[in-house]
Amino acid sequence: MKNKILYAIISLFFIPSIILAFRGYDEKNTAEKIWLEVDWPAKKSNYYIEIDSEGRFMAKEEKNKKIFIREGQIKKMYAKDFFRETKNSEIVTRQNPDESKTLFYNGETLKISTYINGELRRAEAPMKNFSDSFKFAFSEMKKEIFKTPSQNKYSAFLTAIPLTGKLLGDFESKGSRVEDLKIIEIKKLKSQTKIFEAVNFPYRLIPLKNDEEISEISDFIHKESLPGMKSLFYIATTRGNFQCSVIEPR
Repeated sequence: MKNKILYAIISLFFIPSIILAFRGYDEKNTAEKIWLEVDWPAKKSNYYIEIDSEGRFMAKEEKNKKIFIREGQIKKMYAKDFFRETKNSEIVTRQNPDESKTLFYNGETLKISTYINGELRRAEAPMKNFSDSFKFAFSEMKKEIFKTPSQNKYSAFLTAIPLTGKLLGDFESKGSRVEDLKIIEIKKLKSQTKIFEAVNFPYRLIPLKNDEEISEISDFIHKESLPGMKSLFYIATTRGNFQCSVIEPR
């Protein structure tokens, strides 16, 4: 009996979190992309991978306090296998709005995002919880990607995270109110292509090639009077509210 209770308590920490009912602006171009982050605190390992159904990828790895960027294309069969296993994964597709995190867990954790039937799925769970076929497809894809030599050709990355849960609490604790955020309409949002892409693909890392692209984001923030600065700013759209950041590789 004690073992069952302990198992139930531990299980609460391993429930994947999923964003429900978020639909991107451009459903035609959201269908065949997967982006993910793997964090392994015990081994001080962290890396990000995004890949499309044709095998085109971008990977960002943090190792020994250095950043390594890899970009290219692997054989389509590796991407195809991984897409199949992701779309068939109960962890990814399960309709469970619980946002419990992997508390006290120091192993390998996967945070994975993709659009399924036009809706964004975002799951976070220990890698060991995924099926053997998923882990095999992931491992084969990763091995092919990490064969590519690194080339740090980007100045920074832009990311947008839905302003919900703890982020919303932090935002409001500063005396800010969501109601005060000015909604940026789709036409104006599309004029800043990088921000548009970021809010269309929450949690994804959008590459910024040079200082000019970074400056254009700063100019948009100033022009639209968005709260914050390029390192951390907030934006309201017709698809929801987001916390955005420009992350510069160290």
